Amino acid sequence: MVSQVCHEEVTLECQVCHTMYIRECHINMEMKNNPVKVKMCMSVQGDTDCIDGYRRSCQTRYESVCGTRWQHEELHEDRPICGVEMVGKCPKSQQADENASDSTSPCMEVPVMKCRIEKRLVKRRMPKTACRRIPRKFCIKKKCKPKKTKCFNKLQMISKLTPVESCDYSPKKICQETDDPEKNCRTVKTQVCEPEKNSHSTVKRKICQKTSLSP
Repeated sequence: MVSQVCHEEVTLECQVCHTMYIRECHINMEMKNNPVKVKMCMSVQGDTDCIDGYRRSCQTRYESVCGTRWQHEELHEDRPICGVEMVGKCPKSQQADENASDSTSPCMEVPVMKCRIEKRLVKRRMPKTACRRIPRKFCIKKKCKPKKTKCFNKLQMISKLTPVESCDYSPKKICQETDDPEKNCRTVKTQVCEPEKNSHSTVKRKICQKTSLSP
């Protein structure tokens, strides 16, 4: 409330007057707290490497793979070498007399097959089998919790300048001239209120008392 200073004023009215109350409004800017709906979001932590609700779990396993290929190798082999030789043959009863003269000997030469073993270097086509371990990756999909963003609405009070309308009814005197103004004069006491210094309120006038017509 604005403090006011009031005093009485005495005036002489020579008109026919009546008071009307007029509605007067003023708009002032005031700081007010207004509720505002604010959208707030927060991140919910999920599982590592989770994409679209699934995560790949992989293992490396080793498999043995074998193969055979043909290659030429040099080898030493034993090979028999045979030939026919003429060998003298005598009866058993005359074997002790081998040194006897040829004219009296009944011995004769016969062909005999004789062989000997000889090593030779030869090339052979040999199969060679070799194995190796090959790594293979096996993966499966497992369900997981993905990273999500959770949002919700929150009411938050925000202070801002808001126009506020204040209205009041102020008295206003309306007077009309008469045919004989001197006979219709009267003394009127009026209470006049004014705000103190540094106040911007409207000056209000209030009629407090009316006297009889002057002689």
